[in-house]
Amino acid sequence: MIPVKFPEQNCTCRREGCMDLPTYREYNYEFASIESTSCWEFTEKEVLQMLNAIQSGKRPHIYLSVIGGQPPVSLFIRSEENE
Repeated sequence: MIPVKFPEQNCTCRREGCMDLPTYREYNYEFASIESTSCWEFTEKEVLQMLNAIQSGKRPHIYLSVIGGQPPVSLFIRSEENE
């Protein structure tokens, strides 16, 4: 997967040795913390891998790995109507 720019993006996170990460950051009052949202796109290889799995009757899986503990996270897909 590769990070992509998206309409709500209001900053870019950078770290040496890593690609830029377009991000929407805002203060989440419910959790009293900064919330960061990024948008990711599947590579062509990943799309083919998922389609092959679906065609063979399997459901593709997505894994999330977080360094430094597991914070509250949300993975989601939104329709183009919401963009």
